[in-house]
Formats: sequence, C-alpha cells, structure tokens
Amino acid sequence: MSQPWFSLAAIEDPLGVELYRDMITKVWNGQLRGSRPALTPQEVRLIMAFLDDAPISHQALIGRWTLRKRDEIRGSVRTASGCSVFQDRLFVYMCSSADAWSNYDAWVAELGALMMVRLLHWRESRGSSAMALGIGVREVDNGVEYTYLYTSGPVAVPADIRAHIEWKYGVANLAHGSNRPMTPGRNDPCPCGSRSKFKRCHGAPGRREA
Repeated sequence: MSQPWFSLAAIEDPLGVELYRDMITKVWNGQLRGSRPALTPQEVRLIMAFLDDAPISHQALIGRWTLRKRDEIRGSVRTASGCSVFQDRLFVYMCSSADAWSNYDAWVAELGALMMVRLLHWRESRGSSAMALGIGVREVDNGVEYTYLYTSGPVAVPADIRAHIEWKYGVANLAHGSNRPMTPGRNDPCPCGSRSKFKRCHGAPGRREA
C-alpha cells in the first residue's frame, strides 16, 4: 500500500513543492497584507493543518498550478481558478492581480463565493459534506499576496451568486474531476448581473466573455 508521504514529487518538481510550502510559511507569519482581517490563532491552526496534511504530490500540483497561472495572467486583468481534492478536503484556489482586483474586500468576497459554490458542487456530485480551504493568490506591486478562507459543513448560496460564479468559473463535477461551462437559458437573467435577459446580453451573437 502506498503512503502519500512517499513521493518522488519533491525530487521531480521541487519548485512546485517550494511554492506550496511558501503558502504555509505565509500563514504562519500571518502575512495577509496587513492581516485584514487578522487570522485568529484557531484559524491559523486549522489552515496550517489543512495545508500541511496534503501529500507531497498534491503540494507540487497546487504549487505548479499557481506558478503557471501567475505567468499566464501577468499583465492582464484575467482571473483563473482551480480546485483539487484530497480525501474529504477541498482545495479551491483563485489567482489574479491587483490590476484586476484593486478592491481587497471584493477580492475576498469573490474567493469566498467561489469556495462556497464549489462546496455545493462537492455535495451534489459526491453526496457528502467536506472541509474547504480557499487560497487567493494576488499579484501586487511588492510581490504576491495570499488570502486564506476556511469552512466546513453544508452551505447555502443565493441563486444569483451561484449563477455568477458558475458563469465565470464553470460547473465542477468533483466526483469525476471535470469542469463544464455554464449555459443559461435564453430567457434567463444574464448571470453577469446586468438584469437583462441572457439572449440580449452575453447570449447575443458574438458575446460570451464574462
């Protein structure tokens, strides 16, 4: 029987593991760009345990994804998201820049909404509850800023928030590891928040970007 801590990932992808361990270091140091909101000691312990329990191969995957997305979005206003599963734990990550998200509160709200919607997808595709950790990676003028959100148990998300998140980041099937685009009905409200019907907004010919 293989054990998660016996892995060649640390040898094959040391940079990915190093970047993941940097996330843990930032939690330990309370680095949240001025710690707003400040992490409580209990929150630090929960997040540290969540991050530290992941096998090395999982750490390398998340670290490498973060590096790749930072390179892809640099100089743009794009936002990338991903998620991965380890046992009953859900990692949700979002990567962007301060150019796209100059308002920190809006950035945290988006990460929180993404995490909650992915938890709903977990329950719908796997039929159980899970613990979830949201990791926000935002490029700022003086480097990289990490934001951490943690929750567990069942969640409720307003329909309009769910539609907004699924429109931007897709609908995840966490039992099969797939993600599909959301396709609203032509007469449904456009999930972009314009209050127009989809067919007259992002469903019009030639428009699909969120």
